[in-house]
Amino acid sequence: MCPSSALTCVHPPPCSPVNSTSSTLYRPLPSLHRLPSSFVCILLSFCLLSLLPYATATTSPSHGLNLFSINANGLHDVMKTSAIKHYVSTSQPHIWVINETKSSTPVAACVSVPGYDIYESTALPTSSRSSKWGVIAAVRRDLHSQRVAVPDGLAGRVLVLDVAIPTSSARAFLLRIIAIYAPWDPGGPQPTPSQFWEMITPLCRAAPSRAWCLIGDCNLTLASVEISGSNAPLSPNRLPYLQFLRDSDGCDLWMASDDHSALTHYTFSRGSSRFILDRLAHSRCSVVSGSLDIAPI
Repeated sequence: MCPSSALTCVHPPPCSPVNSTSSTLYRPLPSLHRLPSSFVCILLSFCLLSLLPYATATTSPSHGLNLFSINANGLHDVMKTSAIKHYVSTSQPHIWVINETKSSTPVAACVSVPGYDIYESTALPTSSRSSKWGVIAAVRRDLHSQRVAVPDGLAGRVLVLDVAIPTSSARAFLLRIIAIYAPWDPGGPQPTPSQFWEMITPLCRAAPSRAWCLIGDCNLTLASVEISGSNAPLSPNRLPYLQFLRDSDGCDLWMASDDHSALTHYTFSRGSSRFILDRLAHSRCSVVSGSLDIAPI
């Protein structure tokens, strides 16, 4: 099973009221269970049904716009890349994201699937043998996509794409996709979590249709139910993230769920401890409802 979600969007007049969102979610990707135990693979996906005034989106109207994100923890394992490519080929999501490639040289070709435009922000080298971070995003070619420049401080951590969703009118609904791998150490190298989320905010505010979706590994927990089997406190990174949501008028889809729990919906495990670290956030102004669910693979 893999996690999925559904969002309903409108292209708002100045700023329309928003319905509440709901969700259920997250499990490790079963097709990768035979990978080394140190590798925990989580698939995060959702479906977006976008609506413009008097015009219904024509892209997969019965299922909406399907996206998923996966923390690969490196792309040097052939079993891993094969499993990812198999899922993409069979499910044909409109947009997919891989974070933490851990390669300072391009590796998108390792997971390339016909019919997709693929983008990459390579990892940053830490030594002659290792690199950190790295993000890949791909968009199906029946959707027009354009890469958006990001500040130098977000290199290797963020990919931003503006995706034009066709509608029954001649207009297109522009959705900004922000694929991320966020920093976790408040005392670590720049950007710190606080600096990171401050740089993400203007990228959301500048979204052409004021519609944006942020997806990926946020490296933070927001509630005690997102931690299981550990005495670890809530992540201090939640504070700059919550400020980001306020400043960008965003909504965290996990927090809209009444029943999410690290016991069943964890996105990262270490020993007997489980955490919900991968998240999905969206603009309130353009998304009027949303849900997360477990989808079979």
